Amino acid sequence: MYKIYWQGGVTLKELVEKRFSAVPAEHGVYLISETANKPVPNPATKRRDDPGREQAIQISRNIDCILYIGKAASATSNLRTRLGSYYIQDYEAGVAPVPKRNKHKGAAWLHTHQNYPDYSPTLYVWWIVIPNALQAETHLIRHMHPYLNTYKRFDSNGKKLSPKDL
Repeated sequence: MYKIYWQGGVTLKELVEKRFSAVPAEHGVYLISETANKPVPNPATKRRDDPGREQAIQISRNIDCILYIGKAASATSNLRTRLGSYYIQDYEAGVAPVPKRNKHKGAAWLHTHQNYPDYSPTLYVWWIVIPNALQAETHLIRHMHPYLNTYKRFDSNGKKLSPKDL
């Protein structure tokens, strides 16, 4: 079990204004949430065929939730470059080509936030510097149940979820 000391809790808007300079240029795990409060696990997701799914969805709409957890652990990626890569500068719908990464749920959410801020909540970015980011990301996704991650997810009974189950 990891003892996590999240850093950040900075709005996405602030990070963009500072060109992500507040984010360390080191390997680690990042978390995107709807709250400036210390991140706590979301309730576990229920499968589509679970009779309690609708009630669980309603409850999740009334909490400050964790939206996405990701890692920056490659030879060419660190937390600053990874988080910065989600943000498209000077993007205008219909003018710039939509990058392939828009198919990535975390990136799609951030792009929506960037281009339609009146229709999306304030997003907060958290991070931890950790050398074994891949292992930490896997553990955190399983433990914290971020709503936009589709990989490495488990339901409330501990059974692995596929993207079709979400």
